[in-house]
Amino acid sequence: MDALIDRIADTGWGKLTIDDIARRAGLSRVTLYSYFPNKHAIVDAAVLRELGRFFAELETARARYDTPEERLVETFAHAYRYLRAHPLTQRMIRSEPEILATYVAGDTPAIPLARDWVAGRLAEPEARAWLGDTDPQQAAEVIVRAIHSLVIAPATVFPLDQPDGPQAYARRWILPAIRG
Repeated sequence: MDALIDRIADTGWGKLTIDDIARRAGLSRVTLYSYFPNKHAIVDAAVLRELGRFFAELETARARYDTPEERLVETFAHAYRYLRAHPLTQRMIRSEPEILATYVAGDTPAIPLARDWVAGRLAEPEARAWLGDTDPQQAAEVIVRAIHSLVIAPATVFPLDQPDGPQAYARRWILPAIRG
């Protein structure tokens, strides 16, 4: 998986071959094919692994804060920065947005997995009390769609690359949207 991520970050998806992945991983093509039937299956596995790493990062970030509001704001900011800095995301945004779209739009596990992760945190008793009558799944959808949009199409009038930019965005737009 590391070899795949490194290779895509270096050269992009369009030039990616099974031979490249095998060579970078120190494996033969035959060994690689014994685990994955094709290049798409390897990429799908890598994307799922990266999502797992992403959620672990968010879990660590949110644990630093005491209130549901702080957790939401700071986790939103951490998610935005993590995804904007991820080498694979950056490469795809910069040179192959049409391929990135296939992994973040349509029938992809990324959005439902992210929504379910966020909704699970919003359904915890303290967060649930803070949310009031807002449905955690709907609130999670708002949060995930906002991050998704801001990461994929970064040109914006919001100063998100300022030190407190993502936090300010979350306080101004996300909190009111999910609390009504």
